[in-house]
Amino acid sequence: MFKKIFIFCLIIFSGLLFANSAQAGSVGISTACVKAKTAFKAGVGDIYQTPYKGNLANFSCYDETNVSQFPAGNVYSKTAGLLTINGAYAFGANHVELHFCRISLSNAVQITADGRQGTIVINTTDGVYNGGTACNPTDNYFYHNGILQASGHDGWVDINSYNYKLNTTGQIITSGTTGYNSLDGRNTENNGVGGLGSKCSSGSSGKNGGSGAKTCYGGGGGGGGGGGTIKINSPLILTDVSNIFSANGGAGASGAYEGNWYGGGGGSGGIITINNQSSLILNNNLFSNGGNGWTQWSYYPGTGGSGGIIKINSQSSLSINGTLSANGGNSANDGKIEIRTDSGCSKATITNTGKLHAYLGGSGGMINFMGGSFEAVAGSQIKSSGSITVIYRNTCAGLDTDSTKDPNTCTPSGCSCLGTGVVLLPAKPIVVSEPTICAGGGGNAAPYEPINPIPTMGDDGQSLCLSLSWQSGDPEGDPLDFEIYFGDNFALVDGLDPSALITTLYNQASAPGGAYYTYSYDLKNAVPAVCDLKKGAIYYWKIKVKDNK
Repeated sequence: MFKKIFIFCLIIFSGLLFANSAQAGSVGISTACVKAKTAFKAGVGDIYQTPYKGNLANFSCYDETNVSQFPAGNVYSKTAGLLTINGAYAFGANHVELHFCRISLSNAVQITADGRQGTIVINTTDGVYNGGTACNPTDNYFYHNGILQASGHDGWVDINSYNYKLNTTGQIITSGTTGYNSLDGRNTENNGVGGLGSKCSSGSSGKNGGSGAKTCYGGGGGGGGGGGTIKINSPLILTDVSNIFSANGGAGASGAYEGNWYGGGGGSGGIITINNQSSLILNNNLFSNGGNGWTQWSYYPGTGGSGGIIKINSQSSLSINGTLSANGGNSANDGKIEIRTDSGCSKATITNTGKLHAYLGGSGGMINFMGGSFEAVAGSQIKSSGSITVIYRNTCAGLDTDSTKDPNTCTPSGCSCLGTGVVLLPAKPIVVSEPTICAGGGGNAAPYEPINPIPTMGDDGQSLCLSLSWQSGDPEGDPLDFEIYFGDNFALVDGLDPSALITTLYNQASAPGGAYYTYSYDLKNAVPAVCDLKKGAIYYWKIKVKDNK
């Protein structure tokens, strides 16, 4: 038996907002851009945690109301709500968002936000067209032919679209760049700073590099930039081509002279997440490798960056045909690859014909599969320096029958996942069969993560005593308990401090058959009392859900 707890993301809203006096970038006046602007000013949500949060000079948000200010060379159809991007544009190390019902990025066109924590957001679900009509929830799309790039250090590309069509030339890059090779190892773009050093002088300690030598050598090399984040949320993902999504860490640099004492360290790999609801054939090559540290000429070679994280979540069948790589750099821990179909009672199959690698660093790699059924096809590769885990409910097949690669364990006794041909190196797989999880005979599935919150992030103009609502459910139809945290202190709400707990809703019925159900709570019933809310204040709320088993 097991149970899991999902924590809903932070939501922000306010009763009244005041203008920021900073010189602003172009910002549309649709609800989507207003919400994004509010969240950016407050720095709420992972995507808005940048060095520039609150400074609107580093923020742009385009929608139908300001599309005329979008860079030249593009075409917008008001009646169709379609923005066709024909011209390349470099936004620099800034935060830029596009909120249109339909977006087409033309072949070979490159949109960049390179530098330290540049961000590109594409959202076709919450825009408006034709003078204010909301986007059709099932007829919005992003056709991706060109390149989206936020490289440098810890960049972010975020895509939310009902239909995401990835064509032959489409790429996403958030890789860190190589550390800078200079006298003192400084790399202002990546914020990697080596130790200060010069000829015939002592070197001071550096941030990411080492100190210079007293024997007239240069300082330590600058560290490589960290790989960024690539996140795609789309119920319908259409891709039948071998594209590249790259969130690799950058390589470390040397110091200024041969014989420098400390080589720069490599940047860590980033995070790639794909959330999908339909059947998905993934031919893409996803890279989240750590960068190598500088090893030449150095008395103390730089260590590589750790491997990143790759997560693929699908609520239907999933076929992996490309290469997924989360290797660590030299002498660094490898990363994690997690592949799963719906965690409820789905019978969806995971089929692997590709190459999954988390092993070159030499330790700590993790590759996990969780689905209704699992099959590794002959000729595929699953290589991990740490562990390989397969959790299935119906059938499992394809792991090598070679005596040196048989499953290390198979629980319960008698389960099997044998087959022919898949390359396993060096870890032996741990195989777990959970056939009873949907039959009520010894297992318990986790409840669904809450979705569709009202109010949502950035909503303003709210009632001074409003109701909260959200959707959740349970695969087995179990009753649910919700803890609701609320207040104007971010740290207390985000940390689930007991002082921010305003109520616990016990034994709330969930929909039969595992469907989502809408729940609500009126703040006038909160204990301690929170109404009336203060005008002009920013409030936060967070939900913790678990079933009663």
